Amino acid sequence: MDRDGSAYGRARWNGAGGVWVQADRGALPQQAVFLVGSEREAYLAGEPADDARFIAVFAHALEHAGGYAPEEARRVAGTLLPDVLSYDPDASRVLSEQCRTLTDDAADAFLAVLTNGR
Repeated sequence: MDRDGSAYGRARWNGAGGVWVQADRGALPQQAVFLVGSEREAYLAGEPADDARFIAVFAHALEHAGGYAPEEARRVAGTLLPDVLSYDPDASRVLSEQCRTLTDDAADAFLAVLTNGR
C-alpha cells in the first residue's frame, strides 16, 4: 500500500541479513525500460508516491521512441506515473470494469503509448 492509500504490486526477496528488499514493482507493464542504471534501481525499489521524479526521464524516452514533441512527451509521461492501478471501492461498477483482466493485452497498449501509435 502506498502512502496515499493506492495499491500497487511489488516483489520482494529476502536479502542479506534476512532483510526483505523490494526488487521490483509495477502496475503497468514494462515501465522500467525507460530507466537505466541507478535510476532503474531507484524506480524498482521506490514507491509510486515518489514517481514524479522520473517524469523527465520517461518524457525523454517518449520523445525518442515515439517522436513526441517535448511538451506532449511530458504530458504523456505524467499519465504513466505514478505507476498504480486505480480501484474505487465506492464505485457502482463491478471490479472487472475497473481493473485489467488476465487476458488484457497490457503490453501492446503500453507499446502503443511508447511509439505514439506507430
